[in-house]
Amino acid sequence: MSYDSKLQSARIIIESHNQAIDESGQVKFDDFLSMLQRMGGTTEDAIKQCSWEDLQGLGLPKLLARQVAKHFRADTEVAEKKTTYVSERKAAQMTVSELLERYDAKDVDNHIGARLKSKSKGFAFLVFSNDGALDLETSEKLLAELGDGYPPRNLAIRDDGTPCRPYAVGERPDTYVDENPLYPGRALRPDGTCDQTNRSWNGVPFSVRQILYVSRQNGEVSIRSVQEVHQIMDLIVGQNDMDAEAIVRTRFAGSAIELQEMLQTNRAPSLRIKIGGVGDKNDPFYAKNKKF
Repeated sequence: MSYDSKLQSARIIIESHNQAIDESGQVKFDDFLSMLQRMGGTTEDAIKQCSWEDLQGLGLPKLLARQVAKHFRADTEVAEKKTTYVSERKAAQMTVSELLERYDAKDVDNHIGARLKSKSKGFAFLVFSNDGALDLETSEKLLAELGDGYPPRNLAIRDDGTPCRPYAVGERPDTYVDENPLYPGRALRPDGTCDQTNRSWNGVPFSVRQILYVSRQNGEVSIRSVQEVHQIMDLIVGQNDMDAEAIVRTRFAGSAIELQEMLQTNRAPSLRIKIGGVGDKNDPFYAKNKKF
C-alpha cells in the first residue's frame, strides 16, 4: 500500500465512524491529517512508525486509533510475521499493547512472555475470547490495574458483557480435541492420527467411533496390544460410511445397542477431550486428560 492509499484507508475508517455517531464525537479528517503531517507523518515510512497511542494523541478515539494504526503498519506487520523473534532489548522497549499483540499463549518461553510475566508479577490478567483469541482491550486493562497496585481479579467482564476467567502468562483456556476411540483418555493428533499406532481416524464415521468407544468401556473389546488395534482399524479404514457402520454393528452388536440407548437419554460419548488448560503444560496425550 502506498502513502496515499493508506491515508485514504484512514479517511474511510474515520468517515464510517462519523456516520455512526453524533456530531460531538466526530473526527475531522482534515484536522487529523494536518496534525499527522506536522508530527512528521509525511511519508509512508514515517506513518508506519505510528503506534495507536500516537494516533490517539492526534484526536482519534482509542479503537479508531487501533484500526488506523493497523492500516498504516499493514506492510510492516506482514514482514514482522515472517520473523517472529523479538530480542530482549526490543521487548523492553515495546508498549503493553505491542507486547499483547505479539503474545502467543502456546509459546511463552521468549522475551515477550518474560516481559509480560514481569509486568504482571506472575498474576492472572490475560483474557481470551470464546474462539481462543486474546482479548487485547480487557487484558491491557487488567494489566494496568495490577500496575496500579490492585489485587488480581478472579473474574473479569469482557467489553461485550461476557464473564470470563483471567489467566497468567503460560496458562490458557482449555482446548477440546478429538478423543481416541480405542484408547479412551488419549487425544488424537490434529490430523486425526493415533499416537500409539500412527494411523489416522480421519474418514471414519463418528457413529463408528462411538460404537468402538462404548465397546472399550463395557469390555466387549479388550485391547492387550497395539496389533489388536491395527486389526480393528483394518476392518473399517477405507470402507464407505455405510459399510464401516454395518461392520462394527455386526461385530460389536452389544455396544451398538448400548449406544442407541445412550443416544435416547443424551448420554452418548462426545469423543472430545480437554488438553492444554491451566496446570497441564506437559505432554497432553495421556490419560490424565479430562473428558466431557
